[in-house]
Amino acid sequence: MNYRRVFVPNGYVHIIITSYERKPVFIKNIEILRTAFRNVQKLYKFEIIAICIMPEHIHLILHPENIDNYPKIISSVKHYFSNLYHCNYQNLSFTYGAISSPILRIFS
Repeated sequence: MNYRRVFVPNGYVHIIITSYERKPVFIKNIEILRTAFRNVQKLYKFEIIAICIMPEHIHLILHPENIDNYPKIISSVKHYFSNLYHCNYQNLSFTYGAISSPILRIFS
């Protein structure tokens, strides 16, 4: 599938992050995930509007201060999580898939 990124100024973004082969890693490693998000929030300004964490995927609605940064935000979260996961389990086989779609600012 071809997905197109749309950058709507002051917009909200819905992102789905999946684990490689849908391995159930997120809930078992919730502290690693929290740490990854905290580290990325130090680099980029964004607000998490809603998040739903399931064992093998995450739904996330975020509002980045700069809409152009949302791919960097997601890439950084995946990077931090993968590195921390690797440090805990010495396992390099964990990778991601991601789908993102914009949500227009319909509430203010």
